[in-house]
Amino acid sequence: MPSRLERSNEVPHNTEPFRSLGADRRARIIAEQTLIVDFATDVAITALPSLIPLAADRGRAIETVQDIAGDTAAMSETTLRMLVRLRETLRCAPLSLGAAAREPAGKKAKAHPVPEPAAGG
Repeated sequence: MPSRLERSNEVPHNTEPFRSLGADRRARIIAEQTLIVDFATDVAITALPSLIPLAADRGRAIETVQDIAGDTAAMSETTLRMLVRLRETLRCAPLSLGAAAREPAGKKAKAHPVPEPAAGG
């Protein structure tokens, strides 16, 4: 399975609408959005529903995020909290750990609760 870094590199290069943007425009957008998220995280997350108004597009967006983030069993608590928060903000179905949280064959599955998002945002 590819690493998270490999997946995060693959999506913009091989998936629409990112692929059609071209390398320079895509790099500029990523840099701008990274600054926004780094310095105004709550504002950026709160803006998502207005930026992605259609439920189908929201579903595709959160699927893309989770595809890049990878197996929930291997995620940090911080990453899990962010996925929960993004799903709530986009009014998507709650995070399901399902098969991704199970141990490999022959090992007993561990309980892997989904942490609640931080209070206040």
